Amino acid sequence: MWLISLLFITWSSPQVLVDRIVASVDKKLITLSEIQQIALIKCLDIQGDACLTLPLNADILENARQHAIYEQLIINAASHAYEPIVDLQINERIAFLQSKLSSPDAFNQWMARAHLSMQELKDLIKRMQQVALFLENRIRFRIEITQEDIAHYKTQHPKLFDEEIKAQLKQEAFNQRTQAYVKDLAKNADIKRIGRLE
Repeated sequence: MWLISLLFITWSSPQVLVDRIVASVDKKLITLSEIQQIALIKCLDIQGDACLTLPLNADILENARQHAIYEQLIINAASHAYEPIVDLQINERIAFLQSKLSSPDAFNQWMARAHLSMQELKDLIKRMQQVALFLENRIRFRIEITQEDIAHYKTQHPKLFDEEIKAQLKQEAFNQRTQAYVKDLAKNADIKRIGRLE
């Protein structure tokens, strides 16, 4: 298949990057650099400065490729149903990412490793936040946890407060329904994983 061997060049001053296609969802192409950026953002959320040198191995990249595929499925399904994401939300997220690193220089190093300009980072965060908001509106806000649900859960976790139990049950239901929703979207989509990730 022609996509397997497709390489193309992108310019990101001051260096030239050779990129390749690693997946497609209904003809929307996903590149290696895109999944590397996703992996580095997820890493930064958890590991801070370690992300400046942590190798992006095949398992990490495969997880990021799966994330990118699921995200594109949701974007395709949402179409124009997004609510606007304001600059304040994007800037707050960037400030949080910056706080995970030990210094402004470390953040600049992370940006360089991800091959992202500030505008590209803002665009990437906006996309992620739009997907998250769509799922919140479509799935989380429709979940109802009853007093019977809380009482049943409390028999096994008697030390938890009712609000803690409600939040836990709601998160579990949200995760399950989101997975089911994305799997349902995948059934009707043309998804291709292209090449090995190493």
